Amino acid sequence: MEIVTQIATLAPKVAAEHEEYAAALTAEPAAEVELLRVVIETVRPALKAITSRIKTENRWGSTGNGVYPWEKDEHYAQRGLYLDPDDLVGPGRERRGDQNRGSYVGSDRFLLVDGSILELEYNGSWSQWQGETSGWTSTQEVVPLEKLSSEQIHDAIRAIGAALQNQADGNKTKRTAASIERAAKIAAVTALLK
Repeated sequence: MEIVTQIATLAPKVAAEHEEYAAALTAEPAAEVELLRVVIETVRPALKAITSRIKTENRWGSTGNGVYPWEKDEHYAQRGLYLDPDDLVGPGRERRGDQNRGSYVGSDRFLLVDGSILELEYNGSWSQWQGETSGWTSTQEVVPLEKLSSEQIHDAIRAIGAALQNQADGNKTKRTAASIERAAKIAAVTALLK
């Protein structure tokens, strides 16, 4: 009967430990979302400097031999910062059985200048046959931060940090100083002409 005593002693302890563990599992994602929310609010004044246009559609026609006589692009209304860890913005190509045609598929996430997260789901087709068109479109959804996985949150924070560092390491300070100097010279020439 020693086992019954052991069960009676251990069961409440294990149940309490599990309750504490379950609470921690609930608290961790909420803390990650709050961290991303604070990071986004911190970076918002700098977003215009580190964002770019987001292509949402791309279509083109081929005459063969690698010549594309027409191309059409569409862009999202706001600029955004690419958040995914790979360097491939846009859809990936999948080949079909004949190797001359295939599909465009994939998804990307962007931090928009208003602080929201945009997710694009790509689909389309490509062809290497003369006269056939190729292209892809995307469905766009602004997603709440709570929908992002822990990995996506960490990727977003890394992407924001890397973009800020790249911008800080760039030559904008030199370009700003050169613009100020040119403006002063233009103002001096203007004053001479008056």
